[in-house]
Amino acid sequence: MKKLLLTIILTIILSFVSEQFLPWWIIAVVAGLVGFFLNMGSFKSFVGGFLGIFLLWTAYLYYLNVVVNGALAERLAALFSLPNSIALICLVGIIGGLVGGTAAMTGSLVRKL
Repeated sequence: MKKLLLTIILTIILSFVSEQFLPWWIIAVVAGLVGFFLNMGSFKSFVGGFLGIFLLWTAYLYYLNVVVNGALAERLAALFSLPNSIALICLVGIIGGLVGGTAAMTGSLVRKL
């Protein structure tokens, strides 16, 4: 349990800092390295990477949505036929979480190799 929480926290912190200077896909590299170095099982690595990126992206997108009063998110949600901006934020968080989870699982499996 402690390693899983450490995986989530490290993924959030390192991804947030990296995304300030590098492209969005750096989350995959960060999650892969965290999965590699913490040496957990593949499923726990996936869960840690998924939750780390999911929480990071949903929290950040919710913050941006509040700052701009939801104008852009509501328009994008309507464009994709989603009921509201919260559904859009959750969908983007799930997509980012899948990227982070598969990268962390890949890092864990490379370590076992």
